[in-house]
Amino acid sequence: MPPEQALKLELAKKKDGAIVYVTTDGHKVSTIGATGTLAYTSGGKATEVALKPAGVNGMEPVKATTIAAGTKARATVTTAEKITVSSEFLVK
Repeated sequence: MPPEQALKLELAKKKDGAIVYVTTDGHKVSTIGATGTLAYTSGGKATEVALKPAGVNGMEPVKATTIAAGTKARATVTTAEKITVSSEFLVK
């Protein structure tokens, strides 16, 4: 994947936590070999968890993570090609 292609992150809540999806121009971007972190503040407590590849284009926390609605979060993912993208979210 050429570095000039803009990667986009999407945070989705799951019953047991959250997952971050990586796309470009509406197409799934493989997360095989990717690394990342998810940082968020909830109830005045800052938390950062590592992300691991999940499925075709997902990155999920390595441990169970509960993120409440209204929480501000920042996801950072570095692909196997060493392209880093970071996005901020307000969890709904």
